[in-house]
Amino acid sequence: MRIALYVLALLSPLVTIAQTRPDFVGSQTCSNCHKGVYDRWKKTRMANVVQDPKAHPEVVVGDFATPNPLVTFKIGDVAFTYGSKWKQRYFTKIGDDYFVFPAQWDIAAKVWRPFHPAAGTDWWIPLYPDDRGYFLEVVRLRQGLACPS
Repeated sequence: MRIALYVLALLSPLVTIAQTRPDFVGSQTCSNCHKGVYDRWKKTRMANVVQDPKAHPEVVVGDFATPNPLVTFKIGDVAFTYGSKWKQRYFTKIGDDYFVFPAQWDIAAKVWRPFHPAAGTDWWIPLYPDDRGYFLEVVRLRQGLACPS
């Protein structure tokens, strides 16, 4: 009993810290203490890999004007884009989750390609199969640095 109380006493500050730890506060908040790092980071591809096409229509590189049987969605259905160098994927929002569409734009070749991750290529694939045979990746959008405030 004495050991259990001792362990509990040691862990209680950790529990308090975990309970009072802030949620994601946004990358801009990090610039308050880390301005130089933030200013360099915000210009990188990683900082800008996820974009809202409604706020930044210039980021869309896929050809939505030419009909293509792979493209079963419209740009208006896209909640955010992912990628700008090799490929660009398109996500929609359903409830609080984001789902990837089954087509991606190959930027170098300028063609649509199916997005069909093979079984066993990522941890989430068996968790989100749908009835059409491709898989939907659920993404909790957390754009930016996640440093505590």
